[in-house]
Amino acid sequence: MRAKTTSLIQVGKFEDIASTLKENARSTTEQYLPLIVALTQLAKAGSGDTDAIKNIIDLLKELRIEIAEAKRADQTRHETNIGIWDKSMKDLLAAQVSIEGRIETLTTRNTRLQSSIDSNTKIVASAKIVKDDSGEVVKSKTTELETK
Repeated sequence: MRAKTTSLIQVGKFEDIASTLKENARSTTEQYLPLIVALTQLAKAGSGDTDAIKNIIDLLKELRIEIAEAKRADQTRHETNIGIWDKSMKDLLAAQVSIEGRIETLTTRNTRLQSSIDSNTKIVASAKIVKDDSGEVVKSKTTELETK
């Protein structure tokens, strides 16, 4: 009688665990619910129910197949994403090279323009301009910088 009591306690604990798993299955995914139900039925019926055991094995096989398919789909998505990321990286690197070339061109142009501005500023600074009372230029004389 003591062995039956232990067995009933174990079944009771198993049912509590199965109940908790059922609640979690409802909240996260319905995928495991048939397996949990089959395990609960097996625990209630005892270990001699071969149909329940076969049902659990079949459910585990289905679950294994679904997990394998999900892994393959994840791998395919991952490989696709890697391809997209590689292309994006190449495009960004090409854009970077283009922008760096443009910066170099503009820097060179800016240096030439600044040199021209400096030269013209020296010419203007060296010029001697005489204006009459109305503000008209009467006489203009430049130094040697202008003639060079």
